[in-house]
Amino acid sequence: MIRLGLNIADYRGDRKRNAFERLAELVVAGEAAGFDSFFAGDHLMSDKAAPDGQWLELYTTLAALAARTTSIKFGALVGAVLFRNPALLAKTVTSLDVISHGRAIFGIGSGSHEGEHRAYGYDFPPPADRLAILEETVALVKAMFGGGPTTVAGKWVRTEAALNQPPPITPGGPPVMIGGTGRRTLRLVARYGDIANFAADDKLVPEINAVLDEHCADIGRDPSTITRTMFKPVILAKTRQEAEAVMTPWQREHQDLLGIVTGGPDDVAGQFRDLRNAGIDGLIVQLPAAHNTADRITELGHLLSPIVADGVPAVTRGEIDGATRTDMA
Repeated sequence: MIRLGLNIADYRGDRKRNAFERLAELVVAGEAAGFDSFFAGDHLMSDKAAPDGQWLELYTTLAALAARTTSIKFGALVGAVLFRNPALLAKTVTSLDVISHGRAIFGIGSGSHEGEHRAYGYDFPPPADRLAILEETVALVKAMFGGGPTTVAGKWVRTEAALNQPPPITPGGPPVMIGGTGRRTLRLVARYGDIANFAADDKLVPEINAVLDEHCADIGRDPSTITRTMFKPVILAKTRQEAEAVMTPWQREHQDLLGIVTGGPDDVAGQFRDLRNAGIDGLIVQLPAAHNTADRITELGHLLSPIVADGVPAVTRGEIDGATRTDMA
């Protein structure tokens, strides 16, 4: 399951490489550095979170990356439920699992960026309806992971004897990761999810975990069967001032809400140890655009992978190979 994931939001091309080639270079570096998973955002166009950003279509990109790698897992952080017909989504995720030889993760959420939905001609119903669509979609996709025929007649989604052949390579289908921290979303995680993904202030972790545990108890599920992950922007720098200098405008606006991790190697490692001690099983890190380089990804992977490894005690900076650089600007 996920212990150390990588998310790259800015991979614009340059004169030497187009956008995909640059992204592939970074993901390959992440795999070599100890990241066990890579997650791409499911966006069609940029908004204020990534001004002037460029976005390749999610599943096309992940399938191409699978052909360039050998062990790293792939998923959406997280998929926008309204972008794809649910049955086709099941087929798409299954295809990624087959192409990657069992390395797919089914990341899904209710969607939150209204502007891009409207721009591409999608309706954007109220939150309650989006959550209802999300629940029916996850149930349908999980059913179709069995190969079919699958017939579903829901309020929002439907299939009629839909086949999904070949079925996923992963037994039972790729693990389901649901993103969000609302009570209703956490109830869906308890019922359908293998992985929960939170984006919140560190102080809220105990409360979020308690709510998820409560929902698990309601349905008789062992809460330890759900991997709890957290999305964390990370800026490795000597000081907070240096970190803020390379933040994107969106990161600067949300640094208190998300608890963006900043500082030198010891500071970053310490914050991640605290999250592990608070009950977070896995971390999905995002670097600022200025740090999206193979060297910085390698450095961060070497720093953090020992911390999240099962059964491995926390270590200090001096004990981590490859994390002794002093030019952290």
